[in-house]
Amino acid sequence: MRTIWKFPLLKREENIIAVPSGAKLLHFGHQGDIGPAGTDEICVWFEVESSSPLQERFFDLRETGTKQLKTNDIYRGTCFKLSLVWHLYEKVI
Repeated sequence: MRTIWKFPLLKREENIIAVPSGAKLLHFGHQGDIGPAGTDEICVWFEVESSSPLQERFFDLRETGTKQLKTNDIYRGTCFKLSLVWHLYEKVI
């Protein structure tokens, strides 16, 4: 069955996500309310075929101006959260 799955990212450099093979990354962004009462997540959304076998995909989450980028990583999007700007790159393995 074709559907959309959401994966919260950890606010650290490396994130490993198990998604069905062939999954298409649709969006990278911030979701939720900021503050002690709300959820505050940076997420990716994929269109998946849920019956496909899982495969691991590797992502680097970077704040602007931090750490050197690897030349073969694929840019996947930018996310704005208050004064922070996050950039997502998928590692080519």
